[in-house]
Amino acid sequence: MAQVLLLIPEYSITDNILKNRIEKDTVMEHKAKIHTVKASVQIVSFLVATLALGIIFYKPFVSFYGFDTLPKVSAFPDTPKPDVPVVHVGLLINTFSEFKVESGEFEFAGSIWFQYNPKQIPLEKIKKFHLLHGVIKSISEPDIRTVGDEEVAQFEVVVSFKNNLNYAAFPVDDHYVSIGIFNYALPDGTIIRSELTDFDLGEALSISGWRIMDRQLRIGYVDRVFGKKDLHRTEEVRAFFILKCKRTDPISLITILLSLMIILLVSMIPFSIEEYSGDLISGAIGGIVAFRFVLAAMSPASVGYFMISDYLFIFCLIAVMVTVLGCIMARQFNWRSSYQNVIVIGTYVFFVLGSWLSLYLV
Repeated sequence: MAQVLLLIPEYSITDNILKNRIEKDTVMEHKAKIHTVKASVQIVSFLVATLALGIIFYKPFVSFYGFDTLPKVSAFPDTPKPDVPVVHVGLLINTFSEFKVESGEFEFAGSIWFQYNPKQIPLEKIKKFHLLHGVIKSISEPDIRTVGDEEVAQFEVVVSFKNNLNYAAFPVDDHYVSIGIFNYALPDGTIIRSELTDFDLGEALSISGWRIMDRQLRIGYVDRVFGKKDLHRTEEVRAFFILKCKRTDPISLITILLSLMIILLVSMIPFSIEEYSGDLISGAIGGIVAFRFVLAAMSPASVGYFMISDYLFIFCLIAVMVTVLGCIMARQFNWRSSYQNVIVIGTYVFFVLGSWLSLYLV
């Protein structure tokens, strides 16, 4: 009778199941050791940082915050000689058909009037006035009125002009819009006079996104020197009517700050995920790079200096890179939650302080 030899396996099926469970528990235990940042810390840090940014930019947004250079003129003497011609000039702005602050281009319809002594200055010379860096698109025949021994010539005009504005404070920048009037045909030594009451705005004047806070005048003359060794020197009389304009549209500021904060938040989410999330990190890096092009489209063109928006971008870029490197190091060396909390909170603090510092770097 043949004998059957049975080979008994070293481990039974029950032992294999037990072994798999042990390995699975070991893996789970290893995963549980990965320290993360609580979602509550992320949310609170984001909200506190957003609130701090709102407080920082509140004052520059509600008060005048501009860096435009006002026109410089030398003042006329208060008591001119009796035989010196004097011309009073006034301006009324009815409507702005163009108010392009991003390019410094403006166009308005209104009235310009001159009060003069016709015995000293003929009307033909009064008509030869011009706008500094501007073009008179249309002009009416003067409406002449007599005031004592003088005449008042009023012209209905549509003019376009350009200002060289300073955009260093963008997106909380406010501006001085200057309208310069001059006339080369006036006799030498002519003095121009004007009062603030001579500078008026139409009742229906409204500028979308902007509010006129105040009006200013700069009346005087500018020394012009031509040729070598000051061979030819003239005094150009000029009258500047200046509008102090306040930005009232918060869309640019909110868009920039909120976009940068969301990108920063996305870069920090991997701190709260047990498994390393390369997609989120790559998305944050791609987002901050792509936002640079969006920011360039929003910003004024042809600016050769840093603006507040540029500083905000730089500080956010540094913050994103810190979070990326911090997350990689935290997963590599399995840092404790307290260390990672310091990175998250510290990065928000860095961006907030950098935003505050940007107001003083322009």
